[in-house]
Amino acid sequence: GLLGHDANNAGDAAAQTREIFVKLQKILEGAGYTSADVVDGLVYLTDLSRFADMNKEYRAFFQKDFPARATVGTGLVAPGAVVEIMVTAVKH
Repeated sequence: GLLGHDANNAGDAAAQTREIFVKLQKILEGAGYTSADVVDGLVYLTDLSRFADMNKEYRAFFQKDFPARATVGTGLVAPGAVVEIMVTAVKH
C-alpha cells in the first residue's frame, strides 16, 4: 500500500490522502496506466472519524466511475500515518 505521511502532515488524513494520490498518479503513469484503469481499492484509516476527510480527496482523484472500495479502521505501523491505500489497476 501507499502512505503519504511526512513531518508536515502527521495526523492529517486529507493531506496524507492527497500525497498518496500524487504518488499513485506517478506510479500509474510510469506503467502506462491512468486513474480510469483502477478497478478496486482498499483504504486503511487509523480513525474512521477521518473518513470524510479522506473521502473528499478520494473523490477528487477518481472523478467518475469510482472503483470498488473497502475502507477498514485499523492501526498502521508507520508513526504519524493515518491513511494507507492499496489499489489494483487493470489495462482496459
